[in-house]
Amino acid sequence: QSVGTLSATDIVVAGSASSGRDVDLYPVTASGPVALFVSLDWTSASDLELSISDANGIFVRHVDTAGHPESCRLPGLAAGNYTVRVGSFTNAATNYSLTLGQR
Repeated sequence: QSVGTLSATDIVVAGSASSGRDVDLYPVTASGPVALFVSLDWTSASDLELSISDANGIFVRHVDTAGHPESCRLPGLAAGNYTVRVGSFTNAATNYSLTLGQR
């Protein structure tokens, strides 16, 4: 699901990972150099992960800690198209909130 172009207003997406094999992809565009902030949060004991890749599919950042939220800030990210990937290590449906913004 495309989330559009980053702006001064955060983009917030409600999603659900249905199982350990489910991967949700969120294409986003940076129209100029930005400091990209991404945060993934959920309320259950599930284990989710967050990754960001560039237009060539090369991972720019991967975040997988023991807790939540999973978040990162990428300063000086070049203009271009990126994909935020949400994955699950849990075989149970997990609702989450994904926030993308410029910080």
